Amino acid sequence: MTTKIIIRERGGDYEAFIEGHPEILGCGKGVNAAIGDLVTNNFFDSVFIPPCDVKIEYEKDYEGLKKEGS
Repeated sequence: MTTKIIIRERGGDYEAFIEGHPEILGCGKGVNAAIGDLVTNNFFDSVFIPPCDVKIEYEKDYEGLKKEGS
């Protein structure tokens, strides 16, 4: 199983979240900071098992972002 991390721009920063789980979220001034925040704060969540099989996708979907209420 692959855990997919979605990256989105939002205003002046970025957000990184687990696909299908927007509540599992990290934020930062840059892409690396957002991913770091996500992994650091949520790494042991069961959604991250196995942690070694992760896919990261950068997405510029402002309409999708609005639908999720961010």
